[in-house]
Amino acid sequence: GWYGWLIDYWMEGGILRDYFDHKLTTKAHWAKLRAPETFTYGELQWDVNICTTDPLPGVDYDEVCDPAVLADCKAKVIISAERLMDPATGHEEHRKIGTLLNQTDGMADYLVNETAWDCLYDLIVANNTDGIAPEGTEDYNDYRIREGYQTRKHIVSTRHLNKMVQQLTRLINKYSAA
Repeated sequence: GWYGWLIDYWMEGGILRDYFDHKLTTKAHWAKLRAPETFTYGELQWDVNICTTDPLPGVDYDEVCDPAVLADCKAKVIISAERLMDPATGHEEHRKIGTLLNQTDGMADYLVNETAWDCLYDLIVANNTDGIAPEGTEDYNDYRIREGYQTRKHIVSTRHLNKMVQQLTRLINKYSAA
């Protein structure tokens, strides 16, 4: 699935792979995969985009990760949205973001002092149970104010659960061996 594709992208430094079966793919097919809303499911399939009489695609990189342009195209930090929004784990999670920004050229000069990070997190997330922008802040509302949020449930079928397990097993096997 999509998460596995994204994990492969970052773990492999931006190598172009097909979303559905993770085969190496071309820049033209990659462009389609990056705009799935403009193509049918069939048009996105690897077999439709790669002619069987042509040689298989070699390793190619996303233009933002091309080794000729960028020496290290790897995720710098991994965060969890769920952990970020959970007041019990949010401080640790938001500090990952702050620390990375603080170490990034051109960003440190625009950050508030690190001593204020936890206070800001508490104001915006931990002590803000409804997700509405705190008084004195502008343009901040988070997912908690979405209409119907509490009533929306994701029912997972056995088929979907099996696909999730297969994807996780594929990723564990692939990256545990490395």
